[in-house]
Amino acid sequence: EINDYLFVRSVPEWDLYKTVTVGGEVKYPGVYTVQKGERLSSLLERAGGYTDKAYLRGAVFTRVRVRELQQKNLEEVSVRLERELLSAGASQVSAAISREEVEAKRAEYEQKQKFIDTLKRLKATGRFTIRLAHLRLLKGSEYDIELEEGDILHIPSAINVVNVAGSTMFQGSFLYSENLSYKDYIEMSGGYTRNADESNVFILKADGSAMKPKSSIFWNSNRSRWEIAALGETVKEVEPGDTVVVPEKIERVAWLRDIKDITQILANVALTAGVFKALY
Repeated sequence: EINDYLFVRSVPEWDLYKTVTVGGEVKYPGVYTVQKGERLSSLLERAGGYTDKAYLRGAVFTRVRVRELQQKNLEEVSVRLERELLSAGASQVSAAISREEVEAKRAEYEQKQKFIDTLKRLKATGRFTIRLAHLRLLKGSEYDIELEEGDILHIPSAINVVNVAGSTMFQGSFLYSENLSYKDYIEMSGGYTRNADESNVFILKADGSAMKPKSSIFWNSNRSRWEIAALGETVKEVEPGDTVVVPEKIERVAWLRDIKDITQILANVALTAGVFKALY
């Protein structure tokens, strides 16, 4: 009627509710609304728990905030390396005297540019290492994280293969066998190439972490620290879904030795993103 007023109030604490996605081998995959402070174990309980086919070691967890931070770091690395490499490279080309030296410096400059261009094209995924376990063990552990808006968890089914990448004669995937070591998979790939850095072989685990062979200690690039296997698990050297990575010797490319923190850059970015393919 005339002079009546209609008030539409906002839902109290509406911003406390967020949506997250859980997919793959859970009984009820889908998009869930979670409350502020709700943790991963609670989400998995609401999703009905794991199916019998769930491969917990291969779980992939991505977060919007982490992706933004990773992308920012990638861009900062690209800008810094471009400044360090290309500015010096251009002056070296112009200062070269003989034709052979000019051509060598120009080829080196083009190689640096290709490396920088590859870094610039990389897109962060927002993934960080998450190690799932039976819900009873997950509750209260450091991996029972508080959920945020846009979080995505995907739990794959068992992946019965091991991949080999890097400086081997052939790169491919092989059926997993618990009786085979990382060296066996390298032999199945034709062995090392002449420029392989055999002393720095590492295993990229299915959960996104990396480890040196013969060790139960992991390098977690997201936290920039070494960690022991989670939740009391015994971690095998090679497991289904892992990738054995054989890097090339940094010393083979002289200008790479001049880059500060190049080992960390290549470990955290280049090796897992295929940057070496652009270099060699």
